[in-house]
Amino acid sequence: MVVDRRGILLILTSLWAVMLPATMLPVVNYATDRLELIASKLRIDDAIGRGDTTFTHNGCPVHVIKDSGIVTHIGYRLFVNNERELFDLPVFDFLERSALEADLPGILKDVTVERSLEEDGVRYANGDLRSLLTVAPDKTLSLAIENPDGRNYLLRWTDAAGNVAYAVTFPIFYDLLHGTEMKENERRLWEGLSQHSIVHRDTLQVDASMLVESPDSAVMVLEGDQYYFPDNNSNRYYESVDSATFKLVCSDDHPLYSLANLVTSTEIVNNYKVRVRLVGYDYSDRYFTMPLSEFVDYFIGKGCKPYFGVIEADSKKITALLTMKNEKEGYCHNIRLTAPTSIILIENGEITARITPYIPISRILSLFDD
Repeated sequence: MVVDRRGILLILTSLWAVMLPATMLPVVNYATDRLELIASKLRIDDAIGRGDTTFTHNGCPVHVIKDSGIVTHIGYRLFVNNERELFDLPVFDFLERSALEADLPGILKDVTVERSLEEDGVRYANGDLRSLLTVAPDKTLSLAIENPDGRNYLLRWTDAAGNVAYAVTFPIFYDLLHGTEMKENERRLWEGLSQHSIVHRDTLQVDASMLVESPDSAVMVLEGDQYYFPDNNSNRYYESVDSATFKLVCSDDHPLYSLANLVTSTEIVNNYKVRVRLVGYDYSDRYFTMPLSEFVDYFIGKGCKPYFGVIEADSKKITALLTMKNEKEGYCHNIRLTAPTSIILIENGEITARITPYIPISRILSLFDD
């Protein structure tokens, strides 16, 4: 037998991994407690720590996704990459994970995974949860995904004649999609915010054709979307540098426009801090302070779109609502902001933020209720 240098290296690496004491194995970080539980049930923690992500269970391939060293998904491999890229929705991880969980004992206490999904509003046509194992990989069927009412995902597989071979629908709730509970969500949100340090500066280039005049003729508006009513929106506000160049407003001449820009983008380099109160589901609030740009960047990086609305303002103080909305995941964070008007003038200072996290979008009745 002839083994080249690369083969020898691979053999030595494999032997080293097998012989490595458990205490020296790389620590595996999981995006949720549920994923950590699944890994322990499958007994694949150590293998994931060594970089192995090729597994099977009950004869089915297991799909493991790691992002920046964190395991973000474990489930049966039911969907191909081009389906995931085409739709870019959390439904794939949810269904793959649920199908695997149904084959693992003890995932939930006192209830089966199928029964829990039924209680959460998951419904099927022409099959059940296990039918996914044969339907989803069947490339003779066409997959369509809809969100007909903004509250539920509907996945439908049809044959060449247009007949529905299988369908599944379920509510768009973050807890359901990720297998989490509110206390865990709050803990991980706090950990994520308190550890976040990387800021991706916006580099949006605008020209006069993209902007409209505001009531204040000195300010131009890049109109965004509205959420619930016109004054709660994702607008951005610009002033001209010359006839062809515009920059985001940040000056004491326009404190409201400036605050809106500061909390809906990360383009403006600044020294502002935000003193955060994260409202706990069980009244266990958390408090911390961090740079404003990193605060905003964290939510945008998680797929949230910011909406800004003024609650009240005078010469001394601005009170506003910042809504970080994640439509795909079905939730928003409502953030009540309080900022002394004077901080816009001195270009640094502290804004207070009270976060009510992970509000299911479908259950919002009023944005401004305390």
